[in-house]
Amino acid sequence: MTIPRARDGWDRRALGAVLALTVFAAFGRFPWLTAEDLWFDEVFSVVLASQDLGELLRRAVADQTNPPGFYLLLWGWVRLGSVDEGWIRALPALAGTLTVPAIVALGRSVGLRWSAALLGGLLAAVSPLLLAMSLEVRAYAPLALLSAISLALASRLASAERAQSPRLRVTLAAVDVGLVMLHYFGALVVLARVVAASLAARGAMREEGRRVRRDALLTALPAALAILLWLAVVILLAPGDRVGGNAAWIPLPNAAAVLAFGSTLIGSFDITIGVLGVGVLFLIAFAVALVAASRSKQAPWLLVAALLPLALTFVAGAVSGRSLWVARYLIIVLPALLLLVAALPSTLPRGWRTPALVGLAGWACLAGFFDTRTRQAKPAWSRIVPSLATGGPTTICVNEPFVGLPLQYHAIRRIVALTVQEMAACVASRTADWVMYRPGTESSLEAIRGAGGALGGARALGTELPPVVLRRLEWPQ
Repeated sequence: MTIPRARDGWDRRALGAVLALTVFAAFGRFPWLTAEDLWFDEVFSVVLASQDLGELLRRAVADQTNPPGFYLLLWGWVRLGSVDEGWIRALPALAGTLTVPAIVALGRSVGLRWSAALLGGLLAAVSPLLLAMSLEVRAYAPLALLSAISLALASRLASAERAQSPRLRVTLAAVDVGLVMLHYFGALVVLARVVAASLAARGAMREEGRRVRRDALLTALPAALAILLWLAVVILLAPGDRVGGNAAWIPLPNAAAVLAFGSTLIGSFDITIGVLGVGVLFLIAFAVALVAASRSKQAPWLLVAALLPLALTFVAGAVSGRSLWVARYLIIVLPALLLLVAALPSTLPRGWRTPALVGLAGWACLAGFFDTRTRQAKPAWSRIVPSLATGGPTTICVNEPFVGLPLQYHAIRRIVALTVQEMAACVASRTADWVMYRPGTESSLEAIRGAGGALGGARALGTELPPVVLRRLEWPQ
């Protein structure tokens, strides 16, 4: 028996390419860990991770925005290293970097050629959405990583040669529990891979099909129990008027939002034709996947994982009037969508494949670089906080504790004499020098006016998610 050296050599080159892509992804993330200050949500993550475990869980229940998985992960990460901003941001950067080889592994597990799987890894390395979330101290980069791993493990478990692997079942169940504990949208990944396994089992022998469906359901059961338990705790312990309230700011999606979502994944150079072009590219990818689904039992894995969460999110918003269509939430579909796009060149006639692959890779790299250079930077709190306290000790009044978090955090970090007071304490003491609030919450300022406070002009801070307004505050002598 002879070993086909050409194939083995290509495998070695492919593995070397995976390593090179991973290093390339790391260079796009780790040098920029401290380029921007921590902002609202990131500070909230750090505050929770700085508590003892009991207080961490209590605050996570009260907040409701996410299950506590990422806060617990960050809790351990901080104690492994430090609370230095570079070390804290290294956690999502590491997750974003490892998502690249995970997507390549997913592509190979569902039967894509090495060329398509590697292109999917490259698209992930330069994806504007994944790049941004890799430098965000939130759950989204780990969410993308576990989404890719879950789909890869599930597709392997569905194959006949992996049928008798208890370790694989346990690993998949653990990954899915991690998914739903990182974010509620992790449940959509688990649902999608169960549906995909059921579709992939249709062409199998009856007994084999039953085994695939049974494995898919049994491995998803721990994740289902975990998220149901968390939701029960939130409903029982959180104030009734707060449940779901954190999502009130999200606008309902429309067709333009669906097309524009594709541009957050591989970039559009911030031009309308680019956004539409990327949207059309994804529509073509879906069409190709639909055709392939009728020919291969592996195709449903990517198609369902990409389409089902998007469809459910869109329909749920249309039916309920409460939208959850946010790009960073939908990062769960990034692995499958990028691989669908990466598979497009291989569907073309042979002479067109290489130019299409090179062109798509070039577009993604340039667009990713452009998007990174042009996206709005986070507020420079490390400069804003000292500038507010240049005349000595300063007090800022806020109508929501969340709004004052960056001020408090960076005042402590920079040893600045700046105090943050909530509205009631501010009115009672009449000592605040500034008031900071989110647009749309101006009604809370009536308490200040009623106490004789006079509001000056607004100071632009350039904040997003949420935008905030800072106004000078003067009290009668």
